[in-house]
Amino acid sequence: MWKRLRKTVAKAPAPATYQRAQARLTALQARESAGACDRWYFDASGFCLEPCLPYAWQPIGTTLELPQSSHNQRLNVLGLLKRDNTLVPYLIDGAVDTAVVVACMDKSVQPHKCSETVTAL
Repeated sequence: MWKRLRKTVAKAPAPATYQRAQARLTALQARESAGACDRWYFDASGFCLEPCLPYAWQPIGTTLELPQSSHNQRLNVLGLLKRDNTLVPYLIDGAVDTAVVVACMDKSVQPHKCSETVTAL
C-alpha cells in the first residue's frame, strides 16, 4: 500500500508526570479565570522551502516511521498566545537558542500578576 509515513514522538511522558501536569494546568486556569494571573502559551515552528513529504510502499496494517531531521535555511516563528487570542509573534531568520527565546519572552510579557514562581513539572 502506498501511503504517507508518519513522524512520531520520541517517547510518551510517564503517566504520573502527565497527571501532575494536568492538575497544575487546571489550577493555573482557575487562577487565571479568577484574575489572579495571566497565562500565556508558547510555541515555535520553522518553515523551509524544502518540504519533507515522505511516501513509500508499506505492508497493509503497518506504518513505517522516519526519524525527524533538521532543515537548513529555515524561517522560525516564535509565538506567545493567551486564551483570549492575544498573540505576540516573532519571526527569527536563523537559529533559535535559549538566548533568543528568553529575549522574546522578556520583550512580550509584562511583569506577572502571579506571586508564585512556576517551576518545571
